Amino acid sequence: MTNDNCLEGMRCPACGSEGPFYIECLAVFLVSDSGTDDYSGVDWSVDSHCDCSDCCHHGTVEDFTVAAQTKGASALPATRCAAQPGAVDA
Repeated sequence: MTNDNCLEGMRCPACGSEGPFYIECLAVFLVSDSGTDDYSGVDWSVDSHCDCSDCCHHGTVEDFTVAAQTKGASALPATRCAAQPGAVDA
């Protein structure tokens, strides 16, 4: 399945997964003394950190773009996940 929304043009350079990915984002939250409520304006850039949820490969969003991968870069070996929500040690 090819991504056609938020992850359009992205895939993991190590395993070829099209997501989901953990992406470091900037967002605006409504914060009160009891915690957070709504959020809006979730943004990231090509320089944002990105982790594959399938194989734990990590890099930048740019590394995960198909365009960057077709510029002659070869697939990279998978790396072990850093502590992520739901990550399981092998």
